[in-house]
Amino acid sequence: MVAEDSSVVPLVPDALASIVTSLPSAIAIETTAGGRVSYSELDILVRHLTSGLQDRDVGQGTRVGLMLDRGVDYIATCLALLRLGAAFVPLDHRDPEAHLAHILREANVTLVCTSTGRDLDCPSVTPSALADTPQRPVLTGPARNAEAYVMFASQINRRT
Repeated sequence: MVAEDSSVVPLVPDALASIVTSLPSAIAIETTAGGRVSYSELDILVRHLTSGLQDRDVGQGTRVGLMLDRGVDYIATCLALLRLGAAFVPLDHRDPEAHLAHILREANVTLVCTSTGRDLDCPSVTPSALADTPQRPVLTGPARNAEAYVMFASQINRRT
């Protein structure tokens, strides 16, 4: 039997799984519109998103752009990507096309999760399309040293 190192912080997917097990009906997300999502509901959504992302070849080391409003879909998609060991690249729908194209190219983004309908030089999918995917086991998981996200400089430093 190997003793667990209590100084090692659990990975986000493991921490979420622990909370879902111990407090499934506790509120995980409360929206500004008054909506509430329990940890159990969040876990179900994350599992569906994870399966949908896997179906689109997202896994360890993959970078996925997120062009979503901040809310349940954004948080759940981030958690699904972390569960797969993939990284997310935040994208702002208000940015000029040239800047978005630069980020997609420089970050080597292979898929963009968006609800804006904006035309990008990259395959895209909506969170609802991902969530419609039946759940299946995770094929790859996160590595302790994997990147979680890729950020680009602020507006002041942008090349367009």
